[in-house]
Amino acid sequence: MQHSMRLDKNPFRKIKSGKKIIEVRLYDKKRQRLNVGDIIKFAERPDFKHKQKVKITSLFIYPTFVELVNCFDINLFGYSQNYSKEKFVESFFKIYSKEQESEYGVVGIKIELI
Repeated sequence: MQHSMRLDKNPFRKIKSGKKIIEVRLYDKKRQRLNVGDIIKFAERPDFKHKQKVKITSLFIYPTFVELVNCFDINLFGYSQNYSKEKFVESFFKIYSKEQESEYGVVGIKIELI
């Protein structure tokens, strides 16, 4: 199955370059349809002209962003070792609310470029 997702410029370029191999999302109804082996077509905001297809190799489901992020090296998310995991977690709450996190949980989508 193929899915479509949108990404801001910075995470899109990290995925396209192969530096980011885990994309983090709310485990909402849309993401609950994801399966290992599925394809995601990422489109870069704001104009969606640039696209990148990836294959899902693993799904990591956790109750909170903190628990997910703390289980992996920050490099897998496209950041250098000196980038703060706390700052990374805080960035999710600019997009999602604590209530959404509590209701759905979160998912780390491990990907490979195709």
